[in-house]
Amino acid sequence: MPRINHDSATYGDLEKIPNVRTITLLPPGFEYTGKFEKRMYDSQWRTNPIEPKVTEVKNFQGTGKTAVIVEYGGVTPASYYPLYLELRATKYAARGENKFTNYLTYDENDYIRPYGTGNNRENDYVDALDLDQDGILRRSL
Repeated sequence: MPRINHDSATYGDLEKIPNVRTITLLPPGFEYTGKFEKRMYDSQWRTNPIEPKVTEVKNFQGTGKTAVIVEYGGVTPASYYPLYLELRATKYAARGENKFTNYLTYDENDYIRPYGTGNNRENDYVDALDLDQDGILRRSL
């Protein structure tokens, strides 16, 4: 999970960011082995432990790609829970570079916004894949 920084001047006394999830879309020819490793350096795994739930979803939202979804639950602001997913490249993987697409989602995304989403909104994402599973495909996250 990427670092989640919290600007208390903007969000006030927010204590938890609810239902934090990462979604990794695997390129063709890659598989999730079902194993992951918690990276203990510079993280909150020991000081504020949580138990992530990792699931694999084939043909995620009709994309034809497999998604590996990690659910962290409620996460305190300024948290860092690095997790390495163990993947396998099959003989069908393209040689050279492959693109892995990653998303970070959480509840209350109307209230908690990505950094830099002031007037220019350069970090907004139009939720075409319904990542937050609310049925609204045109809302910006």
